[in-house]
Amino acid sequence: MKLILLFFVCGLSTAWAGDVPLRIVRHNKPVRVEDAARFTTNVINFFESASVDATANGGGEPRWREVLASDSYIHLTFTTPRTFRLPVMAQGVQRREERPVSEILVSLPEGRYPAIQLRSGTNYMAVTKWQPIALQRLVREPALELSRVKPYDHFYKLEESGR
Repeated sequence: MKLILLFFVCGLSTAWAGDVPLRIVRHNKPVRVEDAARFTTNVINFFESASVDATANGGGEPRWREVLASDSYIHLTFTTPRTFRLPVMAQGVQRREERPVSEILVSLPEGRYPAIQLRSGTNYMAVTKWQPIALQRLVREPALELSRVKPYDHFYKLEESGR
């Protein structure tokens, strides 16, 4: 009986968008979004907008564990790894390369901008320098309740171009 209850409780905190389990946590509580598929697309667009490999300064397994232990984050897991063109720093040169990604982890710290972590098996990566419009589409999700949280509140005041 306890095992069944455990599966039920765990299931409450994870939504599915197609083949992508989505887990959102704010203040150590699971959050459900109304449109998980749209939200998942916004998370992917946010991470794809990143233009700088930040792995040397903010990636790796310790940082991954730190974000998962924090009180607010977004975690996507692809049932089958997907290939994305990612910014990669190699020999002092920044370029884009196709890399498999099985998980995306976005921190949602209050008072600081989010960090993006990526994982494929035992390979960890961090990316940064994202497009503000991509973050705006992500943080404007009402279920996140970020409209009065700095620095996210700023994105509620901006008009979205292309509307």
